[in-house]
Amino acid sequence: MSRRAPLITMVVFVLVAILMVVFLVTPKIGDVGDAEDQLDVARSEELTLQTELSRLRESAEDAARLRAELARARRAVPPVSDLPGLINELQTAADVAGVDFFSISPGAPQPAAGAAATEIPTSIQVIGGFFPVDEFLFRLETLPRSSKVLSLSLAAGPDGLPQIDVQLDVRFFTTDLEAGPGAPIPLAEEPAAPGTEPTPETSPGESPAPDESPTTIPSPEGA
Repeated sequence: MSRRAPLITMVVFVLVAILMVVFLVTPKIGDVGDAEDQLDVARSEELTLQTELSRLRESAEDAARLRAELARARRAVPPVSDLPGLINELQTAADVAGVDFFSISPGAPQPAAGAAATEIPTSIQVIGGFFPVDEFLFRLETLPRSSKVLSLSLAAGPDGLPQIDVQLDVRFFTTDLEAGPGAPIPLAEEPAAPGTEPTPETSPGESPAPDESPTTIPSPEGA
């Protein structure tokens, strides 16, 4: 009996150890597996977030460049015809180039062929020495406003060579599709003065009411 006691004790100890492994260690192994799966998911999400963050950073860096490109495009083909601004730019180019004579004659805007834009036909004449005229043509080519030269004629200037007379047929562009002939002209209504009645409108050919006097525009001679 005394010989079996240690054997029985050892068997009981082994059984207890097995039960402890089954009921205590095995669930922990499952928890470790779940934690590893969650870690893999977290790493995958972190990689996705890092990729998205990099894309957003690149977009933020490109935003300034895209805004600058958009500003250049709007200057090249503005949303309005802006004839006064165009004439000022060309006049400045002629003044800086130092030509003897410069004239510009913008035509009526018309739809551009094959593009959602309006073109402004413009005749330009430049008279001067070779180098000033060449400087003006360079400035016309590098003007912020986009242009297209359809024809160029060259002749001797009024004072003879080396003075030359250059005439150009140029097209400038705008994205304003209502800038062409027949486009509606917006009329700004001036607010009536306090305490006054608005002037009733009359149709074409209709005489004004007896208590109304027709509006007269002074002629240039009387100005």
